Amino acid sequence: MDDLSPEEAKALEKKFLLSVRHFRTQFGYHLFSKFSGAIQSGPFSGMKLLLDSSWSDGDLCPKIIGTFEQELHEEIYRVIDKKYKLIVNIGCAEGYYSVGFAKNMPDTTRVIAIDIDKKALSICSKVAKANGVDSKISFKTGCSPESLKDILLKSDDVLLFLDCEGAERELLDPGVIPELRRVDFVVECHDFLGDKITSQLQARFKATHEITIITEQTRDPYAYDILKGLNGLDKQIVLCEFRPETMQWLVCRSQSSHR
Repeated sequence: MDDLSPEEAKALEKKFLLSVRHFRTQFGYHLFSKFSGAIQSGPFSGMKLLLDSSWSDGDLCPKIIGTFEQELHEEIYRVIDKKYKLIVNIGCAEGYYSVGFAKNMPDTTRVIAIDIDKKALSICSKVAKANGVDSKISFKTGCSPESLKDILLKSDDVLLFLDCEGAERELLDPGVIPELRRVDFVVECHDFLGDKITSQLQARFKATHEITIITEQTRDPYAYDILKGLNGLDKQIVLCEFRPETMQWLVCRSQSSHR
């Protein structure tokens, strides 16, 4: 067979990705039905999800299985144990983290769920009600340095949890928001949207925070009984989070808040 042209190869790759994404979505629907939308393992085990999604299929498969962003599980458990008074979730999407934290933390913990997508906020609100924590969460459309600064000026014992598609570079600037120096935060760094976001944030906070870099890892497709019956390739597909490149998160703990 003759070699494919670059255009043909790209078209074939697109067709393949559409096919595997469709398979993951359909298997996600199967798991949702089988377990009534409840997450099966991990720090948010038992939390109920909805089929509604503000983008793609909302990573329904890895969320129900309990492997979604598994790299952060240890940090999530630490956050739950720390019992922060306020969690500010910037880029909350359908509420996986906003509701997960609200459900697993004391009644004294409040959550602010923020997203630029009103549909995402609407779904997040429904997920909060389905899990009985809607009274612990407030919802806000969009976030600017000014509005974030206002939140931090009025609050103490805060954790910021950010997944905001590159806006982290603008929001996490202690030169504009000095209050960030006393705040713990976890941020997904979207270096593929802007060069050197990870290194820029490290440089900004190296004097005020203890910084840990967490790098995306592979999943063991044979470690989950829930996937018995699938072949090896299908196991890999349903666990895949389809990231554009190897992702990194920064866990930054303020030195002043942990003395």
